[in-house]
Amino acid sequence: MKGIHAFKASTPVPYAALAAHCERWGYWSPESTQRSLQDPRYELLFHQQSPEAPWSASLLYWIGEGYAELLYLFTEPSVRKQGIGKSLFLAMETRLRALPHCHRVCLEVRVSNHSAQSLYCSMGMHEERIRTKYYEDGEDARLMAKEW
Repeated sequence: MKGIHAFKASTPVPYAALAAHCERWGYWSPESTQRSLQDPRYELLFHQQSPEAPWSASLLYWIGEGYAELLYLFTEPSVRKQGIGKSLFLAMETRLRALPHCHRVCLEVRVSNHSAQSLYCSMGMHEERIRTKYYEDGEDARLMAKEW
């Protein structure tokens, strides 16, 4: 299948595809993503050009009381600026808006990651505050949110 697909706690994730994707960007391990997906509050969305193709992008989020948190959105460098990240964000937002108890999505993004911040601003997110020394390397994070 071409396009966006979802994995929840009840759906087994193809480990080889997940591992290959995680290896290419190096932040979340496939094991930590799989552990997260054992919790029904988490959902992983991914984009694939064809059934044989590797994942070109993925997005992981979890749903809390009244809000959701976008944990990561990664797009392969070769397909950036093609609207795939935006499509994943919109798919997540559509799912969240369908939940009567969810009225907000938030995320942390590195202050140095201007391209991600630009994408999030284009999706209607706004900065709430800076979290100092949020990342292991000491870089600050920009907390961004969107309400509906």
